[in-house]
Amino acid sequence: MRANWNRNADRWTATCDDDGDSNRRYQSDPPMLALPGDLRGLDVLDPGCRDRCLCRKLARAGARITGVDLSERFLRRATRREGEERLGIRYVAGSATRMHSLASESFDRAVSNHVLMDIIDYAAVLREGFRVLGPGGSFVAVVSHPCFASGDGWVTSAHGSPRPE
Repeated sequence: MRANWNRNADRWTATCDDDGDSNRRYQSDPPMLALPGDLRGLDVLDPGCRDRCLCRKLARAGARITGVDLSERFLRRATRREGEERLGIRYVAGSATRMHSLASESFDRAVSNHVLMDIIDYAAVLREGFRVLGPGGSFVAVVSHPCFASGDGWVTSAHGSPRPE
């Protein structure tokens, strides 16, 4: 999966800026950003952060952000963008399904935008997300309905994956 996302990083980044793509900007972000409530001063996790856009939005809302991603290419881009305009975002290399470097009960919220549908073992992401959330924490996730899936232009057939990417 890492290799697949690394191969697709350039195509993905070409469609998104700090405000995401048009789907996020006009459809999913407004309700998704309202659900976790006031984030000022809270520790927020973005599992599967890709190259930055959600992390930067959450940081601008006053949260202390940690983004986790499997793709080194996405993390390099996110780190480079953080260097250009510092918002205090911490990026961690690793799988959202195994976030062992993050302490249990160390986050107030977790927010995942269009990620769970791209992970084979999405239940592991939820288990890990709830493990790192403290008491009273919440996990907000947005997913697309399968009818909106498109393989146009994406590198397909991730080796060893049972999914039809």
